[in-house]
Amino acid sequence: MSLGMLRAVAHPTRRSILRRLAARDFARAADLAADLELPANQVSFHLRVLGEAGLIREAPEHARDRRDRVWQAIPGTMTVGATGDPELDAAIARGFDDDHLDLMRRVNAFHSAHSGEDDAHSTFMFMNARLTEAEFRTLVHDFRTRIEELTVANRENPDAPLWQVHLLAGDETV
Repeated sequence: MSLGMLRAVAHPTRRSILRRLAARDFARAADLAADLELPANQVSFHLRVLGEAGLIREAPEHARDRRDRVWQAIPGTMTVGATGDPELDAAIARGFDDDHLDLMRRVNAFHSAHSGEDDAHSTFMFMNARLTEAEFRTLVHDFRTRIEELTVANRENPDAPLWQVHLLAGDETV
């Protein structure tokens, strides 16, 4: 386990940068700073930390010149269970917990403020489903695949907002 990876995923700004970077495919610090409304030098610092931790990489093929630093997310690095390290997976999961609670609070506040309006900015669903393990795995795979397809299809669409989508599920043993 890398202490740098633990440090990187523990910081909420770095998780936000990872989400934006994944949505953009590649970006410069100034692009991400504008997206997140943060100073570019602060974003540059966080990008270096993420790069040193192995969560993102430089993408010189997208640079305008040799001084231009462009960054790209490394797919799968923020997937719980993908690291093979229980401590790192736990740190990633804690970050997801924080991000999930933050999203739930924002969605609830938005719906409270816009009660009764026909809204397409957020949703919250609670459902029970009786599924076999194989059916559940297929459902999760299909969900992930469809989200990835739509993300790729809309990568160049400036009118398509970035959605933070959380799929949370557990069977009766959880």
